[in-house]
Amino acid sequence: MNKLPELIVLSSENKGNSFTLKNKAYTCGRSADSDIHFADLTISSDHCEFVRTNKGIYSLTDKDTTNGTKVNNQYIENVVLKNGDIIKLGNTELLYSCEEGKFKEQILFDTRTKIDLTKVGDGVDIEEMKNFSPFSKENSKFKAMIARKATLYIFILLGILIVALLAWLFVIV
Repeated sequence: MNKLPELIVLSSENKGNSFTLKNKAYTCGRSADSDIHFADLTISSDHCEFVRTNKGIYSLTDKDTTNGTKVNNQYIENVVLKNGDIIKLGNTELLYSCEEGKFKEQILFDTRTKIDLTKVGDGVDIEEMKNFSPFSKENSKFKAMIARKATLYIFILLGILIVALLAWLFVIV
């Protein structure tokens, strides 16, 4: 049985929210004037438009945006949406659903990495991952050591340069 199409947010702070599509057309973007509004800075102010076709399904049109619009990980200009399509606007992912009961139960467990969170913890020990970021607090000792070594090398090079200049002056004079 068909139902009213909806967009279900898969990522961002709006995860789990949905937008039921009833009108002929919807604008979507970062602008507060958009029919469907997201506060994601990677989404253009006037990013895309959803338009209902004569068959009652929706098409999606990118409005020549900087970051583009993807459907099922492919950049699009205009596409007719199918049930289960994943739409990516900037960093926000949406699921297009137009069939009854297909995705609602799964939505809270979906992740971008496709990890089945319902199976995590079934006898598997999860260890904390080390932060490898060069900007982490853990690396502050390493950064201080590098800075000390760099300072030492600069002073050694300056000393060598001064000795070379003095030797050159005494040879010429």
